[in-house]
Amino acid sequence: HFYYHEPMEKLIELEYNRLYNENAKNLTDFMFSTRDTHATEYFTALKNLLEQLYTKPLPKTLETYARYSYKTIESMLRQLRQSNIAVGQTDKSKLFSLIDAQEYKEKIRKII
Repeated sequence: HFYYHEPMEKLIELEYNRLYNENAKNLTDFMFSTRDTHATEYFTALKNLLEQLYTKPLPKTLETYARYSYKTIESMLRQLRQSNIAVGQTDKSKLFSLIDAQEYKEKIRKII
């Protein structure tokens, strides 16, 4: 996929290991074995589910939206790397905007 920099198998393995460690810790905290039949079936099903989710192609509309979001975030990151740029929240809104750092400081001073 366009937004993964690592091979899909490695991502599946990383996610599986993260979930396995978290679930195994919870099982052992409650005195359950991670090697009994229910646990091994669960972890096998978890691995299969992750493989299905990561390898199944996205629907076109979702892929288009994901690509648009990815490009938007990349564009924002490029602009943030430029000097004198800050991320500011618009007035009475949950939306964020890119603003000149000096303007942002002046705006904060007016509010305070």
